[in-house]
Amino acid sequence: MSAARLERLSAWIVNYQSGAYALRCARSLRREWAAAGRADGALEILVVDNASPDDQTTWLAALQAEGARVLHAGRNGGYAAGIELARARASASDAVALLNPDLLFLPGSVAALLAALGRERDVGAVGPRTWLDEQRGLQLPPIPLPAPREHALDALAELCPARARGRADARARRAVAAWSARGPFETEMLSGACVFLRRAVADALPRLLDPRYPLYFEDADLSRRLRARGLRLVLEPRAEVAHHWSRSVGPGAGASGDPARRYGVSRALYLAQHFGQLGLARDRRLAQLFVRAGPARRGRAWREVHELGEHATAPRWRLEAPCEHVLQVALSPTFGLAAGCFGAGQELALPAGAWRWMHPGRLYLRVLERESLAELGVWSATKTSAARDAEDAPDADRRAA
Repeated sequence: MSAARLERLSAWIVNYQSGAYALRCARSLRREWAAAGRADGALEILVVDNASPDDQTTWLAALQAEGARVLHAGRNGGYAAGIELARARASASDAVALLNPDLLFLPGSVAALLAALGRERDVGAVGPRTWLDEQRGLQLPPIPLPAPREHALDALAELCPARARGRADARARRAVAAWSARGPFETEMLSGACVFLRRAVADALPRLLDPRYPLYFEDADLSRRLRARGLRLVLEPRAEVAHHWSRSVGPGAGASGDPARRYGVSRALYLAQHFGQLGLARDRRLAQLFVRAGPARRGRAWREVHELGEHATAPRWRLEAPCEHVLQVALSPTFGLAAGCFGAGQELALPAGAWRWMHPGRLYLRVLERESLAELGVWSATKTSAARDAEDAPDADRRAA
């Protein structure tokens, strides 16, 4: 059964130390809302500042001046808590959007998302194709729905190079299928960075995002609860957004400090909630094994890594022979989560636009033959230049348009 046309949207952006990004996100959303032929008064934007420790006044004032409603949380309760605060204060609408601040809506994205959401009544939520940069240089990877088996396979890949190769190959096959898609397809999980839902679906849930999750896993929990209601999750690749990734907490968000603590709390809650105490106990035993193995045995490459050295600008290198290929880019030689792009020829280069948005540090580059996905080589390069920031790209909205 076809759903009614969705005319009114309430969009909720949760900000933490990312005011310049939040302003840029809201502006791109307004631009695309207008491009979709929707009435300006039918778009509501709520921005929740999650008790950012640094002064956000400049950007929050600009957001307010441009029509957004700014809400101030008393503490940083996490992304889910921020969304729930916005939900409690939102006006009536036909659809809602849950948004990270470091998004940029690209041309046609909002129209495509609303069309996909309204196409069938059993579509519970939709998400876009995501790029690291607005020039569409690197696509971000699809995220598998977390489960004890997935966690065990990831741990084995980190501890055993032979297992890492098989795990990376399986993820590459899934990623290439998603990156190649030209029409909407059903998926088991949508990233909480950008999710559109019909308001009736959101209102039917006692919790849209569960505020007990301090950070991470709240989108996996939502995906499971929507599917348990018989609703489908759809990714619409014709809707494209740039997601600059991890701008609130910085690179290596799960590695140390408060983000790591929040990750641990959320992971335990998710496993206990959806897999019971047995699933949680097995995961804890796996974590203990991982710790006992020690850093020297974790994250080892399964083959020789060719060093490209240090680079301030995007590195270039050559294959032995020209071919159509897939380039994967990851922060680890196990390629657990890898962005990617398609190319052809013998000369290789990281897309310059994506390179500028990357954080400094060591990057791992894997090249696969396009049709067979046979591995052609693994390289590493160290980025020495600083990552681009929203304040460094004031004209990015115009270029993306």
